[in-house]
Amino acid sequence: MSYSLVRLGTYEELKARFSKDGPASTTRLILAAGLAGGLGGIAGNPADILLVRMTSDSIRPPEKRYSYGNALTGLISLIKEEGVRGLARGLIPNTASQVVS
Repeated sequence: MSYSLVRLGTYEELKARFSKDGPASTTRLILAAGLAGGLGGIAGNPADILLVRMTSDSIRPPEKRYSYGNALTGLISLIKEEGVRGLARGLIPNTASQVVS
């Protein structure tokens, strides 16, 4: 799942739920946007990790390069080498930035 898919889908669902009894207040819409951004940040975090690693790999010393051939092999390598916890690297700052954006 991508960040955008989760963010937009969640926002539309929350907006619909908040609008059952009439137009949703601005406060509720801001809350919906923040929650949707946070969930999108969580869903998109593994892709962000791979993006940063793959784009910065060429400036790393050869012995410290990840050398992922593509995103799928990068994801598999990340899980094998760091476990599922590796997918959560940087999760808090990434999610916080998506809540406010």
